[in-house]
Amino acid sequence: MKCSRHSCEGGHDDWVRFKVVWQFGFAPSPQRGEGWGEGIRVHITLSRTLTTLVFHFREGKNMTLSVIAVYPGTFDPITLGHQDLIRRAAGLFDRVIVAVAAAHHKKTLFSLPERLATVRDVVQELGNVQVESFSGLVRDFAVDYGARAMLRGVRSVTDFDFEAQLAGMNRALAPQVETVFLTPDSRYQFISSTLVREIATLKGDVTQFVAPSVHARLMAKLQA
Repeated sequence: MKCSRHSCEGGHDDWVRFKVVWQFGFAPSPQRGEGWGEGIRVHITLSRTLTTLVFHFREGKNMTLSVIAVYPGTFDPITLGHQDLIRRAAGLFDRVIVAVAAAHHKKTLFSLPERLATVRDVVQELGNVQVESFSGLVRDFAVDYGARAMLRGVRSVTDFDFEAQLAGMNRALAPQVETVFLTPDSRYQFISSTLVREIATLKGDVTQFVAPSVHARLMAKLQA
């Protein structure tokens, strides 16, 4: 199989997976491949920072862009701020995988199965979002699932300092995975799982910070 920037020809495999690195500083216009089967039409919307894409296509058929993003975290518990980022990411990427960390180095309030169930409950209406668990390096998880982007939420300058360092380390370990920062809606900018747990433990009202199903699980856990 011989591939140029916009087209491919020849080849024997019915399904082909290949990587194209776009070297544009702007979103390319729709293009049509020439000299290959029925031709292909590609429509791509890019941010200025997303430069590596993975394409899955059937020879002689329409080509489909598939960009997978991983959103890792402990989610102990998942907050409305987390849900805001997941919902917006679902509109940006073809598939979003919420990666719930086993967090062996942390003493979590909820067990891993409980956190998985809680997250799945609040994202079930988003058809292109799935929830999986992982332990070890998130880099390995992202590569195993073919992710091209790692989503991180940034609430403040302090968050950015830490996340920028983490993004640099992840780039060194997995250069094919880009880190994408999203800031939460201003309504959720001050919310964190740690504060939610502390306020709830001290019998404060956290209903404005988490979904009703999450609040019910949180109250049940603290009253047990």
